[in-house]
Amino acid sequence: MVPIVTYIYFASGLIPILAYFTIKVKKSIPSHFVFAFLILSVSIDFHNFYCYLNKENNLVLVNIYDYVAIFLELFFFLSIAKFNKAFTFLTSIVLLLCWTAHVIFNLNNGFHIYSTSLSYMMSLIVCIYSVIVTLIIIREDTLNFNRSKHQLIAILGFFLFESLCLIPVSTLNLDLNTSDREHLAELYNLIVVLGGVLRNIIFTLYFIAERRKRKSSQLSHI
Repeated sequence: MVPIVTYIYFASGLIPILAYFTIKVKKSIPSHFVFAFLILSVSIDFHNFYCYLNKENNLVLVNIYDYVAIFLELFFFLSIAKFNKAFTFLTSIVLLLCWTAHVIFNLNNGFHIYSTSLSYMMSLIVCIYSVIVTLIIIREDTLNFNRSKHQLIAILGFFLFESLCLIPVSTLNLDLNTSDREHLAELYNLIVVLGGVLRNIIFTLYFIAERRKRKSSQLSHI
């Protein structure tokens, strides 16, 4: 029997997608990154659920997800903060290092094996960037802060999701018996689902705020 939390998760994923399409005026670049990440995440999770029901290995797409997700997340942060060229270059290097580490792992182990260490590293990097960009926005002058403050909603969505994903990944290598691992697997599934639902709710609020922001900006130029 399919757990009800699974239905709740996928239902919550449809809400921000619909909210995105309610933005009738010209959408901002950050909102495109958020939407692309949302579509990627929900699609991969749906395929993971299909593989789980059919007892198939789903790690090929999970590995591919890591490549695309880290790109979308890092460039979302670059699109909302006024970074200097040095920091933008550093971010590009961080992305290339993540990709390189993943490529080396996949070349040596194939795409049917997943690296928990790489997953942990990428989630941690996103959490760190969330804090950095939040501080940058908060320290802006009043005018720029008012322009960018709604982006804090999306940042919170990324931070909560990735920080909750750190919990199961950080304890996968513990020496546990089979029974304990089964119970932890159920707990981990609930944690990841909770993170996904919270992220989807927050992204919905972000798209609503984005719609109001864009409408206000359009009216001010009339």
